[in-house]
Amino acid sequence: MIRLGLLVSGNLGSIALTNLESNHHVIFVMTDKNSVSIIDFCKHKKINYFLGNPRGGKCITFIQSFEIDVLVSVNYLFLIDKDLINFPKKLAFNIHGSLLPKYRGRTPHVWAIINNEKETGITAHRIDEGCDIVP
Repeated sequence: MIRLGLLVSGNLGSIALTNLESNHHVIFVMTDKNSVSIIDFCKHKKINYFLGNPRGGKCITFIQSFEIDVLVSVNYLFLIDKDLINFPKKLAFNIHGSLLPKYRGRTPHVWAIINNEKETGITAHRIDEGCDIVP
């Protein structure tokens, strides 16, 4: 079974966590303090979780005792550093709510609606040291 580390925030992150946890082995979750449904889910399921911005080595102590194959980011609030990107054994990837490079950043679906887009979609991409860069 693939061991997952999840970077999730907000309602979309909560949905992703619930669905992934039901079919995969979630080793840990990283989220923000305002994502209460994610925090509550982790407590209920006894999943280790980290709250807050992981940048600047703040999550090293937390992750060093875990082994994961894949790191999955869905609607995560924070950018992440190289130490976390390179942590999984196989892959770190992100699901982004637009067809990159258009509408980079948070809440891309809102901008698609505001701009009356006729076509939109999602992008799945490897995470690297850039921000929302499609290989």
